Amino acid sequence: MKNILSKKSERIIVFAFVILMFLSALYLTVKEKIERDVVLNNSSWIVYFQTPRGNDIDFSIENYTSAKNYAWEIILDDTKIAEGKTSVQNKEKKNIDISGIDKDLSSEKYQNKKILIRISAEGEKKEIYKFL
Repeated sequence: MKNILSKKSERIIVFAFVILMFLSALYLTVKEKIERDVVLNNSSWIVYFQTPRGNDIDFSIENYTSAKNYAWEIILDDTKIAEGKTSVQNKEKKNIDISGIDKDLSSEKYQNKKILIRISAEGEKKEIYKFL
């Protein structure tokens, strides 16, 4: 009699586990789709470093808005060292290669310095920074 109850209990536990795993996967799939749709369809733009670690300051802009024109400036310890403008179409990504400034940001004069990149489009500003 004990054997029958334990096998039945094991089946219930396995069945419950499978159902919970299925429901968890379904929940995460739906949540990810909703969040992705919000980002892609909700008038936002994203900016990030192409290489988050290291001294490279090249960055990317992903545009999901009607804004096309972006202005950027690079600030090193409260001093603007470069600026530029670029155009990024809706649902496109553009890599910004920083040229015209000292690319060897590993040199001693940049050690322990904060570099800030400020990007603006149609009155909205975003900033990214890293410490060298």
